[in-house]
Amino acid sequence: AAEPDPKAYVWERSVDAGLVFTDGNTETLDLNYGFDLGVKNDVNTARWTLSGLYGEDRSVAEGEDETTKNKIESAIKLEHFLTDRQSAVLNFSYLRDELADLDYSFILSPAYCVYLLKDPDVLELSAEAGPAAVWRREGDLSNDYVTLRVAERFFWAFSGTASVEQTFEYLPEMGDAEGTLINAAV
Repeated sequence: AAEPDPKAYVWERSVDAGLVFTDGNTETLDLNYGFDLGVKNDVNTARWTLSGLYGEDRSVAEGEDETTKNKIESAIKLEHFLTDRQSAVLNFSYLRDELADLDYSFILSPAYCVYLLKDPDVLELSAEAGPAAVWRREGDLSNDYVTLRVAERFFWAFSGTASVEQTFEYLPEMGDAEGTLINAAV
């Protein structure tokens, strides 16, 4: 059998959508969606994710206000492997959350990444560290600054069709920053 070309790219993609509707003391409608597109070979990877949520919550009681949830999140990650367990990474993320009064949050971060556990397509645990540029507008306040970014990612494919992924990102308050940012997802 012919050996696979290590420079050949492999594409990965997924789409998800969900709907929640309740009717009773509270009327709730939530729509969520997600899109994930990745391409990789033995040396380079690129991944783009997009997810969003739209929802309305309304109490049946007279005089209660309706709450609207409108959130969109996107991330791009480019990675170049220096060795089997070390890589240079460029991360870019965008977040808009109407309920949190966050007009925008952009984070651009080059990083050095080390894989503590690495069994491709089955189990990975990685840690990243590097500088980050942050641009945020929350309410009437704009906040643009440079800080440190430390992150980790855990991925486990426990069957051929099911997996779990967990991420954690910490951007401490430094210099002109007004507050510490922590982003986490499972």
